[in-house]
Amino acid sequence: MAELFDTDDKKQTAITAFADLQNHPGWKFFVQIMEANIQLLTGRLETEVFETLDDMKAVQRTRQAYVDALNTPAMIIEAFSRDNTENPPNIDPFQSIEEFRIELRQKRKTT
Repeated sequence: MAELFDTDDKKQTAITAFADLQNHPGWKFFVQIMEANIQLLTGRLETEVFETLDDMKAVQRTRQAYVDALNTPAMIIEAFSRDNTENPPNIDPFQSIEEFRIELRQKRKTT
């Protein structure tokens, strides 16, 4: 994936493309659908009694995937609009396995 953004011109092209995407009627419709799904899943998380913790976590993960999808264009625009000469931006909206493990260890320490 790095080759997609390995020059300033490619980064600027990505910024422009994602800015255009955010203004496209299809994207706006997609946002409405995702927001409706997020509201539905939020409601389930607030009111439903899940049979297992895994069932609840599956709904949480699905909700977070919708949120991440909605945030991807803005995240890429923001990442490539700032100076990142020392640390290139991580534009992957999903956690890596290592990030997940670190988060899990931190949660275990607090419980």
